[in-house]
Amino acid sequence: MKIKRIIAFIILVFVVNACFYTKITHMDKKDMQWMSPYSNGEKILFCSQYGDIDTLFVKTIDVWNSMYPINDISIGAEYLAGGRCEYTILHERDSVICSFMIEKQEKKAPVLLNFVFCERYALDLVQELHTYKINGQVFENCVIINENNSISVKQHPNECGIRKIVWSRSKGLVMYEFNNGQKYFLLNDSNNKTK
Repeated sequence: MKIKRIIAFIILVFVVNACFYTKITHMDKKDMQWMSPYSNGEKILFCSQYGDIDTLFVKTIDVWNSMYPINDISIGAEYLAGGRCEYTILHERDSVICSFMIEKQEKKAPVLLNFVFCERYALDLVQELHTYKINGQVFENCVIINENNSISVKQHPNECGIRKIVWSRSKGLVMYEFNNGQKYFLLNDSNNKTK
């Protein structure tokens, strides 16, 4: 009888411990601003220096930022707050598949940023924020992704060839540039965003 109680106690301890995370992070308002520019199903227009128009379609936005998450054992021992925005840019006859992700790895550190823009990848970027000016409009708290802090993996000759991306914490994508020098800018129009 005593052995059954010991076994039951060990099983109980295992089950209780498995339900709790060993590490939990939570994003504050400043961190959450990175995920706030868009909503699911939104369309945003971009214009090139030649007057060509691209359309950004927001496909999905997911945020995981629970104060008291419960571990379902299959996830692992850590709960790292974060978010993901998946979007497609209709460029000429092509669809440029993109995603933006954030992850709070340490409680007192800023979120790390991850970008996938066609074949250009920037992973675990530490926030190095800049002010960026486009056609007289100033964008604060921007991350600039280029050849210096990302990699480009061209597997097919017809891939889009992105050279540079500018992402604002409050506005989202504000500029992207192709290898051929063609730049697209967020249209400065209060009616730009549509559902």
